[in-house]
Order: sequence, then C-alpha cells, then structure tokens
Amino acid sequence: MLTSTKIFYGLLGTFLLGFILLALLETAALSADSPDEAFSQFAEDNMLFDDKKQVGGYEIHTVDDALFIPFEVEGRSGAAFFRDGIFGLRHDSSFMYQEDVFTVRKDQAGDTEIVHGPVPPEILEDVESVTVQGQEGRIVRLSDDAGMFTFLDNGTLAEEEGEPVQVRFYNSERELLYKK
Repeated sequence: MLTSTKIFYGLLGTFLLGFILLALLETAALSADSPDEAFSQFAEDNMLFDDKKQVGGYEIHTVDDALFIPFEVEGRSGAAFFRDGIFGLRHDSSFMYQEDVFTVRKDQAGDTEIVHGPVPPEILEDVESVTVQGQEGRIVRLSDDAGMFTFLDNGTLAEEEGEPVQVRFYNSERELLYKK
C-alpha cells in the first residue's frame, strides 16, 4: 500500500513539474519572439513605476529599463516613454512609436494635438529650448544621452495627424542648434 501511494504521488509531482516547466518555456518563447509587444502589454496592463524623479517639471519613472513621463490632456491621462532609442506615447490605451520622425498626434477627443519626438543626441548637452511651428515646446532630459520634447496644442497647428512639423532646437543664447 505504501509503495503504490509513493508511486501515485511521484507521478502526480512529475506531471505537475512538467506542466509548470512547459508553461515557463512557452512564456519565455513568446517573450523572445516579440519583446516590444511584451513591453507594450506590460506597460499597458500595469503602468507600475519606480525610481521616481523630477526632470524638467515632469515626474519621471523607470519601468523595465524604460523612462515614463505621465501627463494629462483635458483630464485624460497618458504617458510618454523612451526606450532603446524608440520614443513612444501612451494615451487612452493606445501606443505609438517614433524613432526619428516628429509627428502630430491628436488625442481621441480630437481637439488636442500632441507633438513629440527625440532630441538629437549630438545637441542634447547644449539644447535649452524647442519650438514647434514657431511655438514654444518643452525639453525633457531623460538621461545623460537621451532626451525628448513635447508640445501640447489646442488646434492651432495646421498639420494633419501623422504629418511632419517644423521643429527647431536652440541653446541658452537662442542660437539655432538643429532644425527638422
């Protein structure tokens, strides 16, 4: 009787251990296939922040090696993030990514435009201000070698969503450092 009980529990334990290992391997394979999708889902589902600090008036958080900047547009929250050279924006559960293109994105209410993008690394040390279509934007230094700009607008920009905009970066003496 004792031997059959040991065999039963041994088989049950082996089955459970095999099932757990199979589940772990499947999860690891899915994560390896789509790291950006996994990161996006993690951020969307959790938005768990740590290592808070204030930079340029924004509260900066780090999540899984990404930097998040929460903001609010007309009472609706969102977060900009910068990871591995990719700048993205989370707003109302939708994500967009940009690498080197400055674009206009309207929120889902349709009357606030969000212009955003990376600061070129070669001017990050000297940049003090940015203009978007001639209007003042905001520079945020995310780290020693990464920065971004944001501009929130209530319909004065003429461009359609996704169209390029004129972006100019200046130093403290208001000398033009870079234009796009």
